[in-house]
Amino acid sequence: GFTLLGLTVVSLLLSARKRISAIKLMSFATWRWAHVVLTTLVLAILFFHTGVSEFQGINAWLIYSFWGTALLGVASSLLTHRESSEPSVSSKRHKRWFVFAHIVAFWPLPALLSFHVLSVYWF
Repeated sequence: GFTLLGLTVVSLLLSARKRISAIKLMSFATWRWAHVVLTTLVLAILFFHTGVSEFQGINAWLIYSFWGTALLGVASSLLTHRESSEPSVSSKRHKRWFVFAHIVAFWPLPALLSFHVLSVYWF
């Protein structure tokens, strides 16, 4: 569980690299690839962590939010790749929407994860 948390936090460094101009370590494209690779690793570990069992209550919301964020991230990544090979106004508009949705889908994760960790250690 804490491995998932740690890798997710490292994966979030992409957001910091994009918004903080003082961070000049590696190119943005390298950070983007690192984000994809780390997230793929997180999803694989999540599969083993949960055992793909039936989820209830807060754990169900946590897993739905996590997978929703991941799926929107995959769509964003595919649209980013498509935009680089076939630039158009519509692909850029769709990419912006999916990137925004990916970010919004992430917002509940810290609270849900906090409740999950609290419930595991409290009960």
